[in-house]
Amino acid sequence: MATLEPMPLPDGVAGLVQRLARLDGVRGVLLGGSRAQGGAEPDSDYDLYVYQDRPIDLAARRALAAELFAECEVNNQFWETEDDGYLRQGRIAVDIVYRDLEFVAGNLYAKLERFEADVGYTTCIWGNFCGSRILFDRDGVIASLQQRYSRRYPPELKRNIIRKNYPLLKEQIPAYYHQIAKALGRGDAVSVNHRTAAFFASYFDILFALNEMAHPGEKRLLRTVREQCAKVPEHCEADVLAVLGHSGRCDPAILPALDGLIGHLDDLLRLEGSGAGAGAD
Repeated sequence: MATLEPMPLPDGVAGLVQRLARLDGVRGVLLGGSRAQGGAEPDSDYDLYVYQDRPIDLAARRALAAELFAECEVNNQFWETEDDGYLRQGRIAVDIVYRDLEFVAGNLYAKLERFEADVGYTTCIWGNFCGSRILFDRDGVIASLQQRYSRRYPPELKRNIIRKNYPLLKEQIPAYYHQIAKALGRGDAVSVNHRTAAFFASYFDILFALNEMAHPGEKRLLRTVREQCAKVPEHCEADVLAVLGHSGRCDPAILPALDGLIGHLDDLLRLEGSGAGAGAD
């Protein structure tokens, strides 16, 4: 049976959700991001995730956008399939993200039952899906999936994330540290910053795994660590900011700063019994 979960929303957003729920192929509509999980700024978007069992008719999406939005970019394909714009009513910023339900269910299975780690951001979809609020659930499958995967952090996944990401910090030949050193040597500021961002993708994946919490995504990471993580390397925030400062200037001092950051992470890994290096038991 279709359900619309009661939740206070601006009238324009509530009306949009009701219209999305009527589209053929829609299994559920969820509110994600800071509007669902707290910490929203006054200008934060409303992130609506539409879970589908087949692609939603593009003409129907265009008609909906023309009726309800003052401005809308329909079918953006930069990261996922999205309709992004501003509602006529209240000129509220809304991002509609269309996701294949079978793909998301498969990702959750891979991470939480097969314990498959990625290079960075391993548990983002898990955190996003289970941390989103159900606004519409056609036949209860969304609630069922949330219930199934709202579980304790698997120790096998924690171990696999550390094993996959730690060697990429400095330990192995293609590690980010060595890529940054090479980029410094050729004066390649863009590459230094690119590899530094990749370094932090793996670093924070390790850190959230150590704290057994789903990765929150790319925003407000230091604040999340400060407010929600009990297990944090010594001088974590200062170390991160130091590395970022040197990266922006393409400053060779980034290398000793990275050494310090990795060293403090190693201390925490040893303290937690995860082991520096390969993240051994």
